[in-house]
Amino acid sequence: MSSTTTRSTVRQATGEKPSVDELRADVERTREELAQTVDALGARLDVKARARARVAETRRQAGALAVRARASVTNAQGRPTPVAFGVAAAAGAALAATAVVIWRTNR
Repeated sequence: MSSTTTRSTVRQATGEKPSVDELRADVERTREELAQTVDALGARLDVKARARARVAETRRQAGALAVRARASVTNAQGRPTPVAFGVAAAAGAALAATAVVIWRTNR
């Protein structure tokens, strides 16, 4: 609680009237609080802006994930590591085996 509000409360309790400057300060503070409240409500009701912000955050996270994934399968020169070659070869072999099985069952 600010000192102006405290003085106003004390004056009201004792029956004293607040000065014009105190009243103006109180009105200005109330206006500022109201403006902040309206801005916060407006931001919550702006569905498009919230959706855009969520999409931007998701893109940022996906980009960071892609960078980490690429860094984990490449060496300092940007070339694939032997482990990456092995994983790619195993995935290719599994895909080829699945294709052969599907091809044979459809014949």
